[in-house]
Amino acid sequence: MLTYADGADVEERGEIDVKTYRLDRAQVRRAYLLSGLAAAEWDPSRFAEAQGHGSLGRIIDNLDDADLGWMVRQDWRERLKT
Repeated sequence: MLTYADGADVEERGEIDVKTYRLDRAQVRRAYLLSGLAAAEWDPSRFAEAQGHGSLGRIIDNLDDADLGWMVRQDWRERLKT
């Protein structure tokens, strides 16, 4: 059972307070990238293919731009250099 801070039950008042939060653009972008990577089982190349452009470099650039570049394994970066 849910209760308010003053001890009243939700059923007694018949209402519930819900707080919402707005994410800024950068947070939305990071969430989008993370959810896409999770759906691709954390494989950036599969994520790139699922996005329709198939460019691993573009996905890595997007992760870097979203301050998520630390997640990219070094061997993926080296593969792009060759």
